[in-house]
Amino acid sequence: MNKLFSNKVFLQIISVVLLIISVNLFMLNRNSNKYVYESVDRNLKKAITELENMNEVIFNIYMQENFEKDYDIDTNYIGDLDRQYREIRDIYNIKYGSFDWFNLEILDWNIRDIKDKKNLTKEDEQYLKTVHKYNKELINAYYKVLDDKDIRSNKDYVKIKRVYKEFITQANRISMKKEYSKLKKYKVKESEVTENIEAKKENNRVSLKEAKELTNQVLQKIFKEKLVVIEDKKSREKTYEFYNKWEDGKDKNSYNISVGKEDGSFSMYRSSQLVTDVVSEENLDKKAIEIKDIFVPKDYVCYEKKKRLDEGKLNRINYKFIKIVDGIYDESHQIQIEMNCYGNLSDLRISEPLNYKVVNIEKPNIEKKDILSKLTKGNITNVILVKNTDEELQYRVFIELNEELYTYIFNANTGGKIDTIKSERMYFKRVDNI
Repeated sequence: MNKLFSNKVFLQIISVVLLIISVNLFMLNRNSNKYVYESVDRNLKKAITELENMNEVIFNIYMQENFEKDYDIDTNYIGDLDRQYREIRDIYNIKYGSFDWFNLEILDWNIRDIKDKKNLTKEDEQYLKTVHKYNKELINAYYKVLDDKDIRSNKDYVKIKRVYKEFITQANRISMKKEYSKLKKYKVKESEVTENIEAKKENNRVSLKEAKELTNQVLQKIFKEKLVVIEDKKSREKTYEFYNKWEDGKDKNSYNISVGKEDGSFSMYRSSQLVTDVVSEENLDKKAIEIKDIFVPKDYVCYEKKKRLDEGKLNRINYKFIKIVDGIYDESHQIQIEMNCYGNLSDLRISEPLNYKVVNIEKPNIEKKDILSKLTKGNITNVILVKNTDEELQYRVFIELNEELYTYIFNANTGGKIDTIKSERMYFKRVDNI
């Protein structure tokens, strides 16, 4: 044996083998890190937009006491950053302080509860003002970090890392201020929340067993093999959290999964992956169709396909689906599929996989012609009927002015005008071949 290890040729072979192994491990780690960098960059940008949207909702509730408007309050990307805690901490070498992404979701829940009870106490008013100020400081901190000339001069991945780390530093400083210390502890008094809302939440309760079974079913349908589903110890008030491991013990793609405790809503995003060759847009569409055929029922339509680019190259594609019944689009039933450039499923969101929320679709009391008679200016391009998540039937009229599209929203049962917004959710569009 000693002679074998003294043989120069043998030692050279061993050296080459070790070098190959170390290079492969390095590439695997680098590719996994690259995915996290890209994900963090996207999620941070979107999370700031969600904070801006949250402040717009606060303005409407606090300043105008408008409780009837159908507010679209999303914290999906804030939640994604929270669920990425482990990966970001390890790769970026960050020690977290007073700031916590999960706390921002708590603020969102309180805003929803205040809206649902349809009245403001003095404590609620002060709370909303303080949340608005806190969010504004975080938003300003982010854009100030982006304006840093030293950061802008760095290469992409160095920049992404520095932006995130500097933002967290500033967010920790802001969160330590005394006026913000009690925000996450604020509770809207249960007695002030309407009984119907509370009864509905209780009726829609999903058990841990149901959530885990749903997670197992979804993963097995996608991957055609059994995965180990593990409950995440980082529990949440409104969602069960899981992550997966592979039964054969191999290092493969891994996901973070959330299941809503009240409505059974399902979402999963890829937390790490093994990077392969980049595939074409045509092949991404084919793989998206495979996922669609598993999860998207026949009465859904694909109304949006959004391509995301990175340095001019296709990075991922997001496909959005909505249920349509008798010509009425049902916002309680939506599905999103996101494929990344490696041909892997990176994001899946299903609003009602368990059909906990059965929405009855009724015909409107007001006819379309009566709504259109109210409008005398602009070029009307489309009119659709939508049942929103609050089960309110609406006419949405799309009007063009100087090549800009706006949406007028009317209550389909009273004819009253609800809002005017710049057009975003154009459900009437169709994506070919999906």
